[in-house]
Amino acid sequence: MPGIGFAIGQDRLVEILPETFKAKIKPGVDYYIVPVSPNELIAAFDLAARLRRKGCSTGVALDGKGLKKGLKFAAGTGAVSALILGEEELKTGEVVVKYLNTGEQVRKKIDEL
Repeated sequence: MPGIGFAIGQDRLVEILPETFKAKIKPGVDYYIVPVSPNELIAAFDLAARLRRKGCSTGVALDGKGLKKGLKFAAGTGAVSALILGEEELKTGEVVVKYLNTGEQVRKKIDEL
């Protein structure tokens, strides 16, 4: 059957974009949510949806491989900060915010994000 197709690599596409478009490209995400265990995954999706409605770009660790690997992956995505969501945080309505560029961690109420 005859056909036609087209493909281009993302890096090549960015190279040919005008400078006005390149200035609008923002690497990474604002927040990357890392649930401590699979039990917090639904709450993580809910939090991601709330943050996205506020205009924040947000990713969620889906692999369930634990906190250490989740934080490592979050740093690799270029995220500004990781939001750690565990059982204790769900009970208190808080998250641990880890700023990936400095390593500083603070607890914040979910409504304050």
